[in-house]
Amino acid sequence: MEDELFEHFSITKNIVCIREKYFRSTLAANIYLIQGRDRNLLIGSGIGIFSLKEYINKVDPSRKPIKVVLPNVRFYNSGGAFQFDDVYLHAEEVNYLETGNYLMETVNIEPRELLQYPNREWDTNTFRVTPHKAKPLKEGEKFIIDDLILKVLHLPGSSAGGIVLLDQTHGYLFSGDAVSRSEPIDWFPGCSVRSMRSSMRILNQLGRSGTVKLVLPGHGTTFTAVQLVLESEKYLDRSGLCYRIRIWFKSAQLYTKLRLRHSFSG
Repeated sequence: MEDELFEHFSITKNIVCIREKYFRSTLAANIYLIQGRDRNLLIGSGIGIFSLKEYINKVDPSRKPIKVVLPNVRFYNSGGAFQFDDVYLHAEEVNYLETGNYLMETVNIEPRELLQYPNREWDTNTFRVTPHKAKPLKEGEKFIIDDLILKVLHLPGSSAGGIVLLDQTHGYLFSGDAVSRSEPIDWFPGCSVRSMRSSMRILNQLGRSGTVKLVLPGHGTTFTAVQLVLESEKYLDRSGLCYRIRIWFKSAQLYTKLRLRHSFSG
């Protein structure tokens, strides 16, 4: 059953990208499994409608302890967090996950985006992220998995508590929602174009300095430091006053939609 729901492919000998095949959406997130000798690290947890944990046990039958780092609290990153015991999230968003704040989680799934449902009674309008405890993260904390030393960088913009993980040994950047080659996520509740611009400047510097060799984004395919520089510059060039006004209206429409959907669904 899980093979119909998930898929995975290797990026390096110990980094695997997992995707939820049943969720066909531009918001569908990459989930990264970093396999160590004694423990694993999971970056993101998907929407969590089906069991990611069971699928991981097929990918890596060793059942080593897993730490889960959420790039942010959005539903496509945090939905599966409840399946795991050891979950980490930036301190600014821990309360949102623990209380089930649907606005900050931005729970918004359309029926056409799901290829399979858990049962006949399941309804996208009543779907919620299951509240779950998380340990607070802050800038500079590190996760060590064998020879990978992943440093937490707080890069808000796509959300107040958005983070990326940087491994300076190999030049890997797990960029979450901070940057990809897809449309920037800067119009959800809690987003800030101003903060996103500041984060893009930092990302631009990382790309130019040679610190980053490979970007592993939260959405879409991997790309190089050259593309990181181009993507960050593209955003900085486009995000002037007119852009901010358009984003404000787009954000207001989404906010209204979320409030109506979740008020009627109880």
